Amino acid sequence: VILGAIEIGVFLLVGIILVIKAGSNNDLAVFSPHYANVASPVVSGIAALMLQVNNDLTPQDLKNIFTETAITDNFTGVIPPGGNNTWGNGKVNAYGSVRKVVQLVNGLNNITGGTPDCNLYPNPNDGLFTLDYSGNKNETLNIELFDILGHRVFSENWKTNAGFNFRQLNVKDLNAGIYFTKIYSSKGNLIIKMTVTK
Repeated sequence: VILGAIEIGVFLLVGIILVIKAGSNNDLAVFSPHYANVASPVVSGIAALMLQVNNDLTPQDLKNIFTETAITDNFTGVIPPGGNNTWGNGKVNAYGSVRKVVQLVNGLNNITGGTPDCNLYPNPNDGLFTLDYSGNKNETLNIELFDILGHRVFSENWKTNAGFNFRQLNVKDLNAGIYFTKIYSSKGNLIIKMTVTK
């Protein structure tokens, strides 16, 4: 859903830039008094997508992410720290902004170290599934499930032995949808996308 909305937002943004370009003798004038309001719905829509991923973001968080992910090119030229009156901090980057928020949500896109030897099956499932793990020492793994918005919906520690281990998990109380299973081990972290059907 988010990617579809991003694509629509990007197409709208491209369409707006093309209209502005055509209407201003090939000079982009996104922030001129006549066109400043044209970008507002696009930026508001991107902010709404960002808030869908993490509704705890403050207005300052949104501003910081927009600033960090802004695009500069031949039109914008070099932009000084703090921006300028023509381009602000650069062109809004819908994909980059939403992606940055997804990365910040519980570290879902941050895989560190090596990858644990772990499998999840069946996938899709009805909320009852098995994890298998093969390790070379006794250790405690942490298993967490996140919904599509990055909210942790399940967390459990799993004591494993050297060799092959398996554990059946029951999360049948979860709604149907896409979830991310994150397994933390001493070797590193692994994220497995899982679909729960009802």
